Amino acid sequence: RKIRWLPHLGCVTLRIQGASGGTVEVQCTPAQASIIAAFTPDAPSWTLSDLARKTACSVDACRKRATFWVSRGLLLERTSQSGGLSYEAASCADGSSGGGAATIGATADRRDEDGEDGGAVASKEEQESDNMAVYESYIMGMLTNFDSLSLERIHNMLKMFVVSPKYDKSQAELSKFLQRLVTDETLMYDGGMFKKK
Repeated sequence: RKIRWLPHLGCVTLRIQGASGGTVEVQCTPAQASIIAAFTPDAPSWTLSDLARKTACSVDACRKRATFWVSRGLLLERTSQSGGLSYEAASCADGSSGGGAATIGATADRRDEDGEDGGAVASKEEQESDNMAVYESYIMGMLTNFDSLSLERIHNMLKMFVVSPKYDKSQAELSKFLQRLVTDETLMYDGGMFKKK
């Protein structure tokens, strides 16, 4: 077997030109980049459900990813009178609310339906999780060869065998990522040991 490293899976650097002609450089995940890429001159606004369908993600994930762009002032979040959310490219906004309230970069204190902090906290956790996702194939390979492994053993094996780029994550970061894989039902956790489902 040969493992081929795909470094482009973790991070995207975008240069976005605003209406004033200024350019903003943003580092984000590919999932977050897919949200802003949906906004074109032909499609400057989207409802939350349509944007989720366009980017092939859940409505909750779409909202968190869109909040990343709202917090940077590149998207406007609008709430209609019926309570539905929509997003509009900030460069296309004319200042009118279109029947709803607009939000620009003021989402740090707002909480989503699950009671979790939105905005920067969600995007930071999401980015950390996406950065760890490149190690998923290594972990799945280990658990194919070994029936079950402890957190410490997985951590030590990743440190030993993943050299390009070097595995430099903490055991706490790995634990958080493995718990997400358990939540996603990719792995099982039983008696301190992780197993493939």
